[in-house]
Amino acid sequence: MEKALKIRTEDGHYIYGTLTSPSLKVKKVILIVHGFSGHQDEHPYYNGAKYFVKHGFATCRFDLYTWKTKGRKLDETTIKIHAQDTNKVVEYLRKRGYKKIFVVGHSLSGLSTLLVNTKRIKGIILWDPSSDNLLRKKNKWIKYNKKINNYIFDGGIRFIFGKKMYHEWKNFPDIIHIIKKITKPLLIITAGKGILKKRCKQYYANANQPKKFVLIKRAGHIFSEEGVEEELFKETLEWCKKFSK
Repeated sequence: MEKALKIRTEDGHYIYGTLTSPSLKVKKVILIVHGFSGHQDEHPYYNGAKYFVKHGFATCRFDLYTWKTKGRKLDETTIKIHAQDTNKVVEYLRKRGYKKIFVVGHSLSGLSTLLVNTKRIKGIILWDPSSDNLLRKKNKWIKYNKKINNYIFDGGIRFIFGKKMYHEWKNFPDIIHIIKKITKPLLIITAGKGILKKRCKQYYANANQPKKFVLIKRAGHIFSEEGVEEELFKETLEWCKKFSK
């Protein structure tokens, strides 16, 4: 059973998403939030949704920005706006009777996920979350473009993002202080081939119990290597099952 979502925000935008469930009776849901420059139908989110539904969980995924009518645009958003929109989707799910909500944040959404209202959710899963201090040192992928008065992320495909996003990310609060205040179950899964392992271990070291750290040695940041996606989903599912009883 799949339902297209269109949720209005307080500032006049719409959040577009997809809610998938094995049945109307299921009241536990995994909310998946995509990474920087991504969208809800990229492979780990689309495939993850199908996997979790197959194993008894409803899933919800949504676009942080989109071409659709009154959807947000990447160059107009910030990490705090991502957190606000995630809270809005959580509120939508709660109003529809979902009592056990787990939020998965991948990459940059790992930071925004840690800003959500944890009183409204059951647990947090971070998939190779971004570093809060990534922009505090010289970064070869991100440069300011004077002509467009915005920043460009150049990873082969160039993405424009706003000055507000850049400065918010660069001056982001120390995640260690934020994570120390979170008391909900926290699972951190990091990519062995990625560059975020060290910071992820620091996040984990300062987190409260219950917590778990998983390093997938063969994984890159988007978990696209053979067999890696299955391991990512398996660890996530086991964590959510443990705290949804």
